[in-house]
Amino acid sequence: MDVLVKFCMVGMKSDIEDRENYLEKIMTDFTNSGDILEIIHFEIEDPFGNKCQHKFSSTIDDCFDYKIIHQEKEKAVYFDIIFSFETYDNSERLSIEISSDDYIVEDKGQKSYLERLKQILSKKLFADWKKCIWLYDQESEFFATALYPMVHRTENKMRHFINEVMVVIKGFDWWNELVPKNIKVKLDKSKDLEGNSDSKISEYKALVSGFKHVDEKLMLIDVGDLISIITLREKKLTTINSNILNAFISGHEEFDIQKLRTELGKAAEVELDLWDKCFSKYLSEDFVRNFRKFEKNRNHIAHNKLIDRQAFESIRDSIKVVSVELEAAMNKFISDNLPQEIISIIEEAEAEEEEAYNDILDELIESQTGLHRRKREEILDLFEDNILNLYNFLEENFSFRADIEFSNFSGIVDHEDEQELFRVVYKITNDELIVYCEQDINDNWGEYSYINLKWRHGKHIVEYEINYTNPDYEQDSEEELYMPYFDEEFEQKKFECATNEILEYIEINFENMREIVDAAMYRIIKDGGNNPLAEIPCSECGEEYICVDETIAEKGLCLNCGNMHDLCECERCGKYYEGCDSDYEDDEPRICDYCLDHYKNE
Repeated sequence: MDVLVKFCMVGMKSDIEDRENYLEKIMTDFTNSGDILEIIHFEIEDPFGNKCQHKFSSTIDDCFDYKIIHQEKEKAVYFDIIFSFETYDNSERLSIEISSDDYIVEDKGQKSYLERLKQILSKKLFADWKKCIWLYDQESEFFATALYPMVHRTENKMRHFINEVMVVIKGFDWWNELVPKNIKVKLDKSKDLEGNSDSKISEYKALVSGFKHVDEKLMLIDVGDLISIITLREKKLTTINSNILNAFISGHEEFDIQKLRTELGKAAEVELDLWDKCFSKYLSEDFVRNFRKFEKNRNHIAHNKLIDRQAFESIRDSIKVVSVELEAAMNKFISDNLPQEIISIIEEAEAEEEEAYNDILDELIESQTGLHRRKREEILDLFEDNILNLYNFLEENFSFRADIEFSNFSGIVDHEDEQELFRVVYKITNDELIVYCEQDINDNWGEYSYINLKWRHGKHIVEYEINYTNPDYEQDSEEELYMPYFDEEFEQKKFECATNEILEYIEINFENMREIVDAAMYRIIKDGGNNPLAEIPCSECGEEYICVDETIAEKGLCLNCGNMHDLCECERCGKYYEGCDSDYEDDEPRICDYCLDHYKNE
């Protein structure tokens, strides 16, 4: 028989006195619940030659073999389920093996019987054991095997696209000129199982000798580093014309590290933003997020982790989203052949790579003090990560409310003007709670930055000023060493306060009308009264929550999702139906379709 699934249960929670009865009860429960169509009995001959029917076969002590039948597309499919009790080092375990000669593992587009059988069986057994260890799964292997070629093609599409774009806009030496050191170093250092150091490139060339002449650096870097390349921001010094620096050089003024750092900091600017100036013209705003999801799924497949049908479909769809967009981006890039204005922008940003003096000084200070000075981008990322946590928390808390809708979180843009972050829309009244901010960033040592987080609903406005302070150092002039003065400080609890206050405000002011009307219906059923809802489904959400009681809400408004309907009241039966009074003449009766058919049949 072909083994389909094998797993084992370890660590009994309580002693099993009679193993045969234990398994008999489990299999009987499966049969009674309908999860097993039928258990095929074995014909066993006793020592006296008498034949009898038995639910299982046991040729080896503590090994029980059950044969079950399942109906698959008008075809009987037989499975063997073998339970084996085993003891290792005084520790008992139960091994389970599911086999079949005629079951075909394939993508059926829906949950297979094998998937349901192994999940139900393992969960049932888990109630009596401490751990469930999966050993082999042919179905999971099938799904992974189907996905891996898609992952491989899509990953290489990304590498191909980056290479095509970068060669055109930056030249054939773009890798050496632009790629950050932290990515390059991954190719220069690696260790084999014996701990011997070597580079990924030399290992690759030694293994694939036919491609020794090929520059394959982009093919060897991690998938996540591809995103780092397309979102690369390069900083360089502009022309420096400083009276202070001239005074230092000429010896007219005593050398001052703080003044030097300030002057060099003023000159440093972002000269090249690959995403903003190039890749964003071919890829959507969602691409980076979609590709990070692809990377996560790719690693899941590459590391041979278990997947089921639901995960297979989710990963497959994620791959398709990225693959289709990369295909379209490549086609657009080729057809556009990069407009001249983009080439000009990139060419203007080209200059000899050099490290600024303040970066060298920072490295020295950080190595001696153990402190880390967050740069502007890092401080913005810190604020943005906490706002994103706030957004995700709120969205998750109201994910089951169809009457509340969240706009996309736009992220923080690096400017000091007020900017909107996201909106929360109450679809019953179209009220909006808007969250926005403004910030002032100072990334020098010992300086503080703040974000002014605000939210507004109508005239109600709440503000939180949240500060971050970079660490600072002091210099020991005698020892010529830098010493820590104080560490970084961040008012993170204010984000938690803002999150809780916004949550409470939404719960109070964006009422759950569905719950309110459900309570009203309970009283009407109990004490009597008119139904406040039309007995027809909403065209948007499909729920029967369309309001006809104007003391509760506007007539025709779905209290579940906020969709508006035109309603007419049937003059014969008194029930509401979708229709508009303007479609009828003044003396024309308002009749629903049911009553209209009734009149026609009389």
